[in-house]
Amino acid sequence: MTYLGKIIGNCGSGIPRTGIGNCPKNEGKTVALMITAYDAQYPLDSEAFKAGLQGWVSAQGNQRMFPIKGIFENTRAGGEVQTSDLGFGGTMVTGLSAPNEMYRIEAGLCFYKEASRLNKRKVRVFRIDDEGFIFGTVKTVGDTDYFVGFEAITYAYPAKATDGSTFGYPYLGVWYSANNEKEYINANAFEIPSVPDGLIGIILEKGNATGTAKVVSTCGGDDYTSSYDWQPEMFVNLAGASPETVTINQDTGLLTFAPVASYRIKSASALEESDIYGLDGVEQMVDLA
Repeated sequence: MTYLGKIIGNCGSGIPRTGIGNCPKNEGKTVALMITAYDAQYPLDSEAFKAGLQGWVSAQGNQRMFPIKGIFENTRAGGEVQTSDLGFGGTMVTGLSAPNEMYRIEAGLCFYKEASRLNKRKVRVFRIDDEGFIFGTVKTVGDTDYFVGFEAITYAYPAKATDGSTFGYPYLGVWYSANNEKEYINANAFEIPSVPDGLIGIILEKGNATGTAKVVSTCGGDDYTSSYDWQPEMFVNLAGASPETVTINQDTGLLTFAPVASYRIKSASALEESDIYGLDGVEQMVDLA
């Protein structure tokens, strides 16, 4: 009888080169995360990646990045060698368990409400350490290599102060996949100049007088009206047109729109064209009549 086919072993292969360079780099403590869609792919070239970083924070579609800053506490579980008894012999290594990490964020309930929109969603996570290096893995599609985050599921949950010595800062849990060992073997990292801020959702809040409004955050109600030079092209009505004029009254702190209609603020990518960063207009029309 002729037997066909091959069973290729999965032991480590290739020639290891175990020298230690003059400037070895290890991953430091995590101070920020960049969460992306599971199928998001970015340039492996460090200069191309850094050039596009700010734009991906405000991008539409699956290329958008969600920065998580303000991490001041990080605990890790899992990621340990797993063994199994083997008959009359000793134990045999089966691999590494999938790690999970709990990050505590110096933020409030508004952050928790937004981060919880990602709960139980399959995503990818880049980690930024305290030396400013961003860590991810390499994904090959066809003949092209891409820089992507580590496969994971996230879950945000709130906390509350229980006495005068505690703070109610929320947590963000990240459960990395069983494929994490292979992804980390293919890890890629380089230094980035800074971590972009995450976006804050903003809407118009109608004033007492017809045609007036102020620009506020959707959750905390922070007032951004006087902080920026708001122009007509930053707003749009139901027909997709911008108002003819938008003026600010410094005494009342309100914007006046002409003609009077229902308006909303444009998205982050449009606001960035006018050098307004970190704010994202929510698709919610407000009737100023």
